[in-house]
Formats: sequence, structure tokens, C-alpha cells
Amino acid sequence: MKIRIKTKRGFVITTVLLAIAAWALVLLNYNATQSNGLHKRLELYDKENQRYLLEKYADQVAEIN
Repeated sequence: MKIRIKTKRGFVITTVLLAIAAWALVLLNYNATQSNGLHKRLELYDKENQRYLLEKYADQVAEIN
């Protein structure tokens, strides 16, 4: 009887650990897909910042060119 209880407990623990590992993989995949969106937003922010600085310092840029 004790062998069955330990086997059931081991099965439950193994199942829980596998579920946690699967959930961690889901979260890592979600984070990886979201970081791509963050990269695009940072690129857009950088372009907007460059446009702003070019407008603000257009006369100084013209002197250099």
C-alpha cells in the first residue's frame, strides 16, 4: 500500500513540475514576442527623436553641411 501512495505522490509531483516547466516556456515565448514589439517602438522613438533634433537644430546642421 505504501508503494502505491509514493508512486501516486511521485506522479503528482512530476506532473506539477512538468506543468510549471511548460508554463515557464510559455512565458519565455511570450516575452520573446513582446520584445520584438518593444524593439520596433524603440526604433520609431529614435526616428522621431532624430526628426525633432533636426528641426530644432536645422540651422546648425546647415552650417556643418
